[in-house]
Amino acid sequence: MPYQDEEFDTLIGFKILCYIPTRELRNENLKEFYRVLKQGGTCIITQNIVPDEYIDDAKDEHYLSSPASEFGILERGDNFPSGNGYVRWFTESDLFNEIKNTDFKIELFESDEEHEGAGYIKLIKLRKPCK
Repeated sequence: MPYQDEEFDTLIGFKILCYIPTRELRNENLKEFYRVLKQGGTCIITQNIVPDEYIDDAKDEHYLSSPASEFGILERGDNFPSGNGYVRWFTESDLFNEIKNTDFKIELFESDEEHEGAGYIKLIKLRKPCK
């Protein structure tokens, strides 16, 4: 990110992790968020999730016919909706595990059901600890 270290008090990202292929690149993205956030700052992100029992249903005819489906870097949950582009579907545990392996402190990790949603979006509040 073209910003200085600790430049922002707050970062907000709506459904962005799902468009970043590979756990490594998503982790690098979260590290950049951490870097540009001030100590004690807040990072709010949302992300769609898929129930565990439906995660493999994303592999439809578009996925199977895509040459990219042969890439060795693909993870469970990666797919190519309608044959265009890339998206990663997270299960709740996949998303939680990726976020907990950062330097952020997780202050909130809850379903949108708590806010009259359908339960397919996670609301996540992360805090950069003060040193």
